[in-house]
Amino acid sequence: MSNMSHAHTLTRALLLCFSAGSAALLQRFGGFGSTPTSAAAFSRVIPAALASSDNRGSSSDGGVFSRVYARAKKADRAKASASRSLEQDSEEAEEDIELLCRLPRVSIEYCTQCNWMLRSAWLSQELLTTFNGTLREVALQPNHEGGGVFIVSVADEEGELVIWDRSEEERFPEAKELKQRVRDSIDPGRSLGHSDEKSAEISSSPARFAVQRLLGLLDLSSRPRRRRGE
Repeated sequence: MSNMSHAHTLTRALLLCFSAGSAALLQRFGGFGSTPTSAAAFSRVIPAALASSDNRGSSSDGGVFSRVYARAKKADRAKASASRSLEQDSEEAEEDIELLCRLPRVSIEYCTQCNWMLRSAWLSQELLTTFNGTLREVALQPNHEGGGVFIVSVADEEGELVIWDRSEEERFPEAKELKQRVRDSIDPGRSLGHSDEKSAEISSSPARFAVQRLLGLLDLSSRPRRRRGE
């Protein structure tokens, strides 16, 4: 056997011994130089380096150790980069949740016995369309106790404010009226465009008055009314 073959065999033996003992050494000392290198990375790349040495021949044995170390360092850098990216995504998600929780929330409490769910759902979609990106949510809260309950509230960081109570107003709000009250509560300086018309102008439309009258007849107004908390 030639000297070159002996050198090749000796190099392979040294690499195998180095692979077997690298985990304990790296776990104890944390790597080489100023940058830690994981034992797991070495255990993955050493078999690849041996295969590369077999393919290239014994003349490349002198560079095997440097290739092993370079591949291990590359694997560690990729792992560190993935960890940093995950931490950044987590921080951004927390910021988004915190920002979302600061947005105001509207709730519509309605009497289920009076069949006012569809009316409440219609008003909620009107508010969501107008205040898109401004409200956290518009929640529908069914009240099964009866009594003609229809209460609209706005909640923010300062507390909760009732902006419409049917027992006090003695009627349902127009969509424009409700939008104005929500606007006045969360952003008084905001323009609502056509929804900024005066209530008198809204009620002056004959067709709208007829619709209001028809809805009033269907509201089962003979049911006893109660204030919230009674």
